[in-house]
Amino acid sequence: MGTPRIYLDTSVISHLDQPEKPIQQEYSLRLWDAIIAGEYEVWLSDVVYDEVNECSPEKRKRLNNFIDRIKHTDFILTPETEALARHIIDIKILPSRCEDDSMHIAAAIMANCEFLLSWNLKHLANITTSEKVRLIAIEEFKHELAIIEPSYLLEGVNNERENFTAKT
Repeated sequence: MGTPRIYLDTSVISHLDQPEKPIQQEYSLRLWDAIIAGEYEVWLSDVVYDEVNECSPEKRKRLNNFIDRIKHTDFILTPETEALARHIIDIKILPSRCEDDSMHIAAAIMANCEFLLSWNLKHLANITTSEKVRLIAIEEFKHELAIIEPSYLLEGVNNERENFTAKT
């Protein structure tokens, strides 16, 4: 298998600059080092940039500096991506107030990513959402997508990807 293809939601980038959450910050910084070292193929979408732009000017500058330090591919949202995001809400994987989260999922699926990394445990990185999204990705797009925390990726799922997909 090649380099793991990962999509980063904004929470991962935001936690690079959140000393009040030291564990998430530490894992986000470790992930950044791994990305810089070329261990992952990174995808970001318009939603990430829109959410970063909603930050205060000081935080926005710091987060954009982090983004500028990594090699990544920008996923431009399409009508098909927006339709998939709407479908995710329509079938109640996420509540209607979570449009941005559904767009992150849709972008990760459409970009053929293996992993969507997020610190958003309430709506994204939880077993219920991840399993429902995995089924959509397999059934409709013929590939796997797991929604996980950066800590899970860094602590070994990368070395066990074959086992992970073999169980599905």
